[in-house]
Amino acid sequence: MEIRAKSKFDLESIRALCHLQFYGKANPKVRMRIKMCCFIALISLIVVELVIFGFARRLLILLGIWLLMILLECLAFFIYPKIQFKAMAKLQNAENQYTFCDDVLKVVTVSDYLQGSEELQYSLFVKVYETSEFIFLFQTKTQVLIVDKSTIENGTEEELHEKLTASVQGKYIVCHY
Repeated sequence: MEIRAKSKFDLESIRALCHLQFYGKANPKVRMRIKMCCFIALISLIVVELVIFGFARRLLILLGIWLLMILLECLAFFIYPKIQFKAMAKLQNAENQYTFCDDVLKVVTVSDYLQGSEELQYSLFVKVYETSEFIFLFQTKTQVLIVDKSTIENGTEEELHEKLTASVQGKYIVCHY
């Protein structure tokens, strides 16, 4: 049986990919909240020490480092996906149509600048990650096919999950978010 799905390289799918790359299997929103709470607690501790013990150059440097960490974390979470999306140039909003056959995956790409098709053996995937909204098929560490789970036709998410897990044994990772 052939299962069909689509995806579009839009900001939401790229954001999900960036968050997957930064946070792995962990829920990005929860991980971000935990990190921010830790950063704020440490900064509060440093400010309290500055108030109690007075001026200390080491504490000011430490405070600057933690503020920089907050800035970098916010950049990674909010700004980096937008930068990645803009960097895609001609692939922005390209639409992929997937046909999951028994032994191969057929991909047809259509955009304003690009059209093409290819057939991929399932064994070629380095890893497959599944979130609540997307399935990420990694051809290499940097080449990813994104499948929007809400567009699955001629089958269900469970059938697609079974087909991929059977084909990419040990490389299928389910992210619980």
